[in-house]
Amino acid sequence: MSDQLFIRILPNPLEPVQVQWGVFRERVILVGPQVCALNELKAALPDFYLRQSMLNVVCLVPTDWVTLLEVEMPNTQAKYLHKALPYALEEQLADEIDTLHFAVLRKPDKNKVKVAVVAKELMQYWMDGLQMQELRPQAFIPDALCVPWEEGSWGLILENHRTLLRTAQYSALAFPGTQMPVFLDAVFDDLFAHSDRESAKQSESREEEEGDNDSHHEALVSNVTLKLMNEKKDVVGTRILDALQREIQAAKVEGSLKVERQHIIDSTFEILCLSVINAQVERQVPNLLQGEYKPQLKSKGYRVKWKLFVAAGVVWFLLQTGLLVTEAARLDAQAQMMKQESIDLYKAFFPDEKRIVNVRKQMKAKMAKMSGGNHSVEFLPLLAQVGQQIYKIDRGSTKTIELKRITYDDKQGALRLDMLVAGFPTVEKLKSNLQSSGIDVIVDAATKDKDKRVRARLRIKGA
Repeated sequence: MSDQLFIRILPNPLEPVQVQWGVFRERVILVGPQVCALNELKAALPDFYLRQSMLNVVCLVPTDWVTLLEVEMPNTQAKYLHKALPYALEEQLADEIDTLHFAVLRKPDKNKVKVAVVAKELMQYWMDGLQMQELRPQAFIPDALCVPWEEGSWGLILENHRTLLRTAQYSALAFPGTQMPVFLDAVFDDLFAHSDRESAKQSESREEEEGDNDSHHEALVSNVTLKLMNEKKDVVGTRILDALQREIQAAKVEGSLKVERQHIIDSTFEILCLSVINAQVERQVPNLLQGEYKPQLKSKGYRVKWKLFVAAGVVWFLLQTGLLVTEAARLDAQAQMMKQESIDLYKAFFPDEKRIVNVRKQMKAKMAKMSGGNHSVEFLPLLAQVGQQIYKIDRGSTKTIELKRITYDDKQGALRLDMLVAGFPTVEKLKSNLQSSGIDVIVDAATKDKDKRVRARLRIKGA
């Protein structure tokens, strides 16, 4: 289990809103509990926890501002439950149903649904306050539903003149400590009335009467243990609960309602948080964040990021593959072009050659033959430069330059070209291009023949 940040919104009317917070790892508190203003929570939290993307944020909200109800919803499909709830509860609520948020705490059990109702404005206020601190809560839980509870018992915590009473898994209330006797009397009266109804049903089914009302009370209440809890350091609270225990034992339910006293050694905050952790294990957390407030699952967010990362990787791979394929195609085309240029250049030097198999070998053989196999190492580079310039001029034209003879004077390091060109401008252009490449060029002869073409002889030396 990842670390969890518990935030308890304290039920005081002061601004800014005060919160109590602590960080838990499983059932051990690592940091806290501490109290600060909600708008200072980010500054109070250690940076380490703010950087934890998987930090689970659980918020305990005041039950004083949440209404917990039970309503009968016969034959209502789960997908229509949230839409039907507001209208089923409309007569029990003072506010307009459009201004309220409804959360199902327990799915229908014998057509009965446990529901929590809270003002949308308040929900949004809490959400905005936490998000401004860069916190995204995964759960909003009424604090009275975090009081430790087990089947057959009630849990009551007295804290700072405020009482949290939990009577069932999804039934609880919060009230001022000073009004505890009034609230408890109402709870007991409801309990006894429920006992009367249950006894009446049993009587009808058995067609006989069983005992008086007191016996009905005892029949139901005798299975309930009331656990009174407060922090050990709270001297005033201890006196109040001790007096309450004596009053219950002296009342007519004496001997039928068991009362246990328990001192909270650490803090009420820790007791409430540990109760939530136990409920998480059993997957029974009463979460108000439903419908429009339902949080995005972090795992889903990570799947989205993971998918984006993979998609980016696939796109990058395809781009790289495409670039490589394109580059390979370009290089192949370039190689084919250079091969063809070599053939064209060879034909330009040796127009009478008809069969070309290996340009390099044939060119080397021709050069050896022309120079008697005794040419200097400068011959081939010089010939390559000349051939390149001839090809540039001759490319795309028809017989612009037609080489007739190539000789090389090894002693002078000069290359002699006899050629037939289209006109005198062609001779001048070739001469200019070669000179621009750092090659000395002398035109030994240039005359027009009967076909109005120019026969030229050039003497070329390397720089």
